[in-house]
Amino acid sequence: AMGGYNTFCEILSLDKRALIVPRSVPRREQLIRASRAVGLGLVGMLDPEKSLDPAIMAKAIHHLPNQALPSEHAIDGLLDGHKLVAQLIFNHLESPINSDSKTAWIALASCQKPVVLIYVQHLLGIGHLRRISFLAVALANHQFEVHLVSGGMPVSDLTVTNVQLHQLPPVRATNGSLNERVDDNNQPVDQSWKNRRCEKLLNLFDFIGPDVLITETYPFGRRMMRFELLPLLQMAKQKPNPPLILSSIRDILQPKQKAQRNDEILDLIEQFYDRILVHGDDTIATLESTYPYAKKIAYKVHYTGYIVDPNASIDTKVMTKSEEVLVSGGGGAASLSLL
Repeated sequence: AMGGYNTFCEILSLDKRALIVPRSVPRREQLIRASRAVGLGLVGMLDPEKSLDPAIMAKAIHHLPNQALPSEHAIDGLLDGHKLVAQLIFNHLESPINSDSKTAWIALASCQKPVVLIYVQHLLGIGHLRRISFLAVALANHQFEVHLVSGGMPVSDLTVTNVQLHQLPPVRATNGSLNERVDDNNQPVDQSWKNRRCEKLLNLFDFIGPDVLITETYPFGRRMMRFELLPLLQMAKQKPNPPLILSSIRDILQPKQKAQRNDEILDLIEQFYDRILVHGDDTIATLESTYPYAKKIAYKVHYTGYIVDPNASIDTKVMTKSEEVLVSGGGGAASLSLL
């Protein structure tokens, strides 16, 4: 399998012996994750530079039955991400972070479910959407009213049980650099399109009136969406009873090439965000390894554990056949060489 976040989580949650063939260019996220997981005995890994050699791959696959199961090297709380996020939110709603926030008493006194609005933008693959959809469903299972606002192309088989899905005018990237984006008519997005979409997002936020606002990836990524995210955050902070504002990020980030980008992220966190949810475990990867100012925001950072499908009900014993090999390219658009 490739070494994306969701594939890695599925391997661990299904407790399967796995050979990871990580992508190393243009981003090293998969290689970093796989290398550290190998060190912990959770998976095996094939050097991506040698992965296209059939003989080397065949030898590694034949060795798989001798490899330990992930559960034999279990780490406490590794796959408890959605449970810890739910508990963290409940704790903060019961004890507001600042005296200006009264959402806790309003929600609890009225006996209503706390309302969560989650923003996500997938551009190339569907990994970001899939991960956050798992979190959305898990929060709904924990008795939150959850609204998932998606800005990417619709995914027909997305399962979001008990979650209200709101589709913004969709946009997608046409290349791996994400610097060329088109709408659902394959037309480049312009300022008029951005204005209409921003207005729709702000109207949604105003109508829903969430107790909790979660932005997936932002401000650590998705900078190209700041035309709507900055107005959203400003509107949230200006509310008489501002919501708890959280950033939801995966375990390993893409380091910024320009130092001023890191400064910008820090400014946004200090200005708008109450907590940073790192969906990983610090025994595998720390925020410091990919964000240089992590220590400055350490008091806001929570390692939640990995986010897995909360409703998965697969009998792995029935699935186990020692002579079969499942090849997974994940949900992205870069797996053709592996297949």
